Amino acid sequence: MQDVPLRWLTLLLLFVPSLLPAAESWYLVDLDDFRIVSNGTSDETRKIAESIHVYRYALGQTQPTLVKPAPIRPTIFVLTPNYFDRFGTRSRTFMGFVRRGEFSADAFIDRSKSVSRQFVAQHELTHFYLHLASDSALPYWYDEGTAELFATTQMLNGKVLVGLPNRLRWESLQIQVWRPMREVFAAVRPSNGDVWDGYSDAIVAQSWLLMHYATIAQPELLGRLSHLLALEDAGLSVGEALEQVFPGSTFDQLERNLKSYSDRRSKPYLTLKSRPPEAAVELQTLSDEQAKYELALMLARRGGQESLETAAALLGKPLPADSPELPPRRVALEAWLAVKTDGSRSPAVPWLARCVTLAEQSAADDKALVLCGDAQLVSDHPLEARRLYERALAVNSANFEAVHSLALTYPNDSAPAGLLAQLEDALAILPSSMLLREDAYRIYAAQGNLGKARFHIEKAVLKSRDSEQRQSLLRLLRQLESASEGQPAAITTQRPSGS
Repeated sequence: MQDVPLRWLTLLLLFVPSLLPAAESWYLVDLDDFRIVSNGTSDETRKIAESIHVYRYALGQTQPTLVKPAPIRPTIFVLTPNYFDRFGTRSRTFMGFVRRGEFSADAFIDRSKSVSRQFVAQHELTHFYLHLASDSALPYWYDEGTAELFATTQMLNGKVLVGLPNRLRWESLQIQVWRPMREVFAAVRPSNGDVWDGYSDAIVAQSWLLMHYATIAQPELLGRLSHLLALEDAGLSVGEALEQVFPGSTFDQLERNLKSYSDRRSKPYLTLKSRPPEAAVELQTLSDEQAKYELALMLARRGGQESLETAAALLGKPLPADSPELPPRRVALEAWLAVKTDGSRSPAVPWLARCVTLAEQSAADDKALVLCGDAQLVSDHPLEARRLYERALAVNSANFEAVHSLALTYPNDSAPAGLLAQLEDALAILPSSMLLREDAYRIYAAQGNLGKARFHIEKAVLKSRDSEQRQSLLRLLRQLESASEGQPAAITTQRPSGS
């Protein structure tokens, strides 16, 4: 552990000048653990990939449960404002954000901002890994504080450094009024993403300070914070949990320690004893058409009419269904858009027929098969959809989106035991999936296994961040309490709308 003067190091870390090229080029980095699609420079794209490689290594050394082989591979889109603004940024004040689907994750970085793109990418990826690893909702202070802590991870002079000072948050602590830590622990994420005021800034800055202090300076505090999270998961209010974890005057002492820590002119950081192997980063140059396809596929899977219309506009004039030698994912994307736009883009039937042939190919693409299956399912062809999902799972048994979609092709009361086993295996690896939970509890309930159904609903309640969804789940629990073991209980099914 070492101290570092804040005034020069944070300038080096965060405020790297941003020089945008006159003409846009597109690049793809396709690694086992993440992908990058960028219309930045080749040098910038490579540096982001190498930095994320170092960051993932550091996260694995310090938080190994977060980066165990992930069932979802995130894509980081590094975009100029003309693209960043189109794909769903909530406010021009945001430098980046992440959209987490059930079976996908896309991070978006605005490369026009002066703050380091590596910083923003690593912040957003930390959010992704935290939520992926957790089977319960995360408090705002923990989610943001941890993301800010690991965002500045990097390699300097051949050494991997974790917890380097965060200039943005440091400045906030000097400018904003100190909020009582009880407010910080009770704070929730603003429901309106456009709201980013001094209060939110102070809450995030103090959350970073708390996690930095606990992780770097006073690691014994981490045990108390973990206990706090567990008590909240068990149903205690924030106030009740704080009283148990910090009894008497210990909470006031924590607040005094944090204020004193914020006044330090330098902050400690960790230096890892080892370093990662060299990153084998290969840049692929994308044509404009290939880049638009990547963006259209992301939008189409997101769902929603606006996203579908933007995806169709990016692709331009629809292709004829008999176009030769199309990549499987382009076939699947055209079929999905044809179905979801009610045939206004192009007739759906010939694309659906072409989808069926994908299952017969020896070198099948599991993601294309799932998207084609979804197109068949929303077109009321469950048997054809089932065949495509089963083929996708034969290609890649870890495609959990295929497991979920396969469950939708069966009536709840007649789903086979093998499917339930697949659902349980998937949830052991991806406990954060609400859709897989829903599949499990509705099938168990329909088949009269109310104990298993109750188990999965209770897990879903813990993970739910939406109050309306939580109330709906609690109503299901009450329904199960009035039912008898061995008697079926009905729970509705939803068709795929994008993930």
